[in-house]
Amino acid sequence: MNRTSVIRENIRFYRRYYKLIAFATMITVAVITGSLMVGESVRATLVQRVEERLGDTETILFSRYAF
Repeated sequence: MNRTSVIRENIRFYRRYYKLIAFATMITVAVITGSLMVGESVRATLVQRVEERLGDTETILFSRYAF
């Protein structure tokens, strides 16, 4: 058996495992992409709400201590 036939037999034998790995990779990429999109959407919504509430504010006063 030469190298090419060994590789071909290996791929043929483990074909279903390779398919499962490919499917798991696709699911993982979809989940990560979805979470990044949702995170960016939430961030944009929060920034928009803060801008709506503050309006045309130029100066903010704050204290280091609560009281």
